[in-house]
Amino acid sequence: MRRGEPDYVLLSAALMLVVLGLIAVFSSSYAIAVVNHGDANFFIKRQAIWAAIGLAGLLAAMSINYRLLMRLSPLLMLAAIAGLVAVFVPALSVTAEGSARWVNIGPVTAQPSEFAKLAVLVYLAAWLAAKGLRVRNFGLGVAPYIGMVGLVTALVLLEPDLGTAAMIALITGTLLFVSGARLLHIAALVLSAAMFTGALVLVGGYGAARILSFTSAESDPQGAGFALSSDIVLMTEKASIGWPQVKRGISSVSGPTQGVHAMPWTAAMGVLLRGGQIFAEEAYRLGLCNEVVEQDKDKLMAAADRWADEILVNAPLAVQAIKESSRRCLELPLESRLRLARQVADKVLESEDAKEGIAAFKEKRASVWKGK
Repeated sequence: MRRGEPDYVLLSAALMLVVLGLIAVFSSSYAIAVVNHGDANFFIKRQAIWAAIGLAGLLAAMSINYRLLMRLSPLLMLAAIAGLVAVFVPALSVTAEGSARWVNIGPVTAQPSEFAKLAVLVYLAAWLAAKGLRVRNFGLGVAPYIGMVGLVTALVLLEPDLGTAAMIALITGTLLFVSGARLLHIAALVLSAAMFTGALVLVGGYGAARILSFTSAESDPQGAGFALSSDIVLMTEKASIGWPQVKRGISSVSGPTQGVHAMPWTAAMGVLLRGGQIFAEEAYRLGLCNEVVEQDKDKLMAAADRWADEILVNAPLAVQAIKESSRRCLELPLESRLRLARQVADKVLESEDAKEGIAAFKEKRASVWKGK
């Protein structure tokens, strides 16, 4: 069979996504790469190597007759399921941050859910092509299809990996639509998936934590919301911060919440509307960080310990009250701010720690805080 011309539009879209991915990796990792490895390009070089391997795989796949993939699709799906099960085998699994998403295969660590996305795509495309018009029959064409996808999705959710599960569901819905399935069947499946996802989030755990960290980071400042609720920010002298989304036609989420919170209005607008990058010294001048530290990991940690020690000598209840009233006051007019601050201060004044602080001051000794 004569080899056909590639779909240049699809090929261009894939290459653009690779380039955008490399840009995203570099912009989010160069600061920590400098601190931990002394090379701003440490992570981007590794990512570029894998991108090159992926492009080589792309060129190889372009020369393969797709009918061969149709014959291999059941084996690909079985391999994907076996890999997803393997992440729960202690001897093979690699667990990080509470998630079991990786397996050790000799010297290589692999993530089976990534392979599962490709396997699902190939398997379901082959399945739907073989079914033809029977895909319009729910019992014969759709139900078995959904059963296989449900098994893969359930295994991915158990890792847990909500993002990959959502991607598999999106692939499923798209293939059903393209294959000519009834819109009523697709709508019912979308509604069921939405209800299941909502229930998963409401029950709590991993999914809820990700959403709550976005909507109310202060509710878990030591856990999922740590990055968004930091009150003391230290930067190394070569570090930088910026919100370039406006240059890509996107509205920043963290900029309006963190930038406007930390800076005067005019300074915040000057930074956010230009989409530029601010280096450590300017960030300190604008109030985005509390201290600029030398480019040394040990000195950075020493500075963090010093700040923590200076805060921890104070009464815990008073520190918590100041933080809470300060956050709430940001959204209130001046009169309401004063009233709220006074209410909080009066409540803290009734605590045992307040009495201890006054007594310790009079007796010229260190305070012993009880946190109540």
